Amino acid sequence: MRRAFFVLATLLAFLFSGGYLQLFVAALILAFGIRLAYVLLRWRMRPRLLSGWIFVIALGLLLTSAAGEPGRRTRRANAAAVRQDVVARGAHATPRDRCVGRLLDWWDEEGARQATPGWTKPRFRVFVARICRRADEQHVLNGDGEIAPRELKRLWLS
Repeated sequence: MRRAFFVLATLLAFLFSGGYLQLFVAALILAFGIRLAYVLLRWRMRPRLLSGWIFVIALGLLLTSAAGEPGRRTRRANAAAVRQDVVARGAHATPRDRCVGRLLDWWDEEGARQATPGWTKPRFRVFVARICRRADEQHVLNGDGEIAPRELKRLWLS
């Protein structure tokens, strides 16, 4: 039963590493260091250094690191902000930057076809920056840069 638990922890740790062998091995090295510290602290009981608990510790490390990462929608919005030259690096994007990037991506995909004459991307960029600023000031801007459709319509038309 215990071995099945360790095998399950190993498989889950590999899945949480995203299938990246380097990340999985790095988590195992850190887990080995934690296990070594435990063995040194409990030296009178003489626990085994190499144990299946290393995989459980590695799984815990990977889970805690995954909990601190931004979600998929935020990562996509960060990528849009970088792609649209709103920010240089996605890690530096604020919700307002993500909002501008997302709306400029919409312009590239659909907006240019639906636009009335006289609307260009530079002009739309200024308009969108103003909308995202107002949404942020009115606290209707989500962390991933999305504005609720009803609020977006109100801001768009005002």
